[in-house]
Amino acid sequence: MKIGIQGELGAYSHIAANNLFKDSEIKTCTTFEETFKEAHQDENCKIIIPIENSLAGRVADIHYLLPKYKLQIHGEYFLNVQHNLLCKPEATINDIKYVRSHAQAIGQCQNIINSKKFQSIISADTAGSAKDYQREMINLLQLLHQSYQPKSIN
Repeated sequence: MKIGIQGELGAYSHIAANNLFKDSEIKTCTTFEETFKEAHQDENCKIIIPIENSLAGRVADIHYLLPKYKLQIHGEYFLNVQHNLLCKPEATINDIKYVRSHAQAIGQCQNIINSKKFQSIISADTAGSAKDYQREMINLLQLLHQSYQPKSIN
């Protein structure tokens, strides 16, 4: 079975897809719109999407896209969501100034964001934010490594 999700592998929709349909082919999509288009164009593709969250409420895009693409809801799955704050190994929580994640996750974590006075940066998805951060750290490490390479002798 082919399952479309919004976000990167490791996203909460991906976790739900693996819990519900083991060994399925996962198609990652950048946006909810792209995810709905995938299911609309391919009748063999099912999508797993978040509709609402008990803390942050409904996912607005979904309520617009359901009637637009005339898709039907065939099931419901409750996933326990636990967010994590990623940072450089040497950083403390007091060093953090910005948090980047999906708007829904930002909403779910609003208490700590407000109490620590973090500035929020909205991104396409939570797993994608983690992947981008990892890529930035690898690029920084590669850049530092290149800076310390000995000069070649000619």
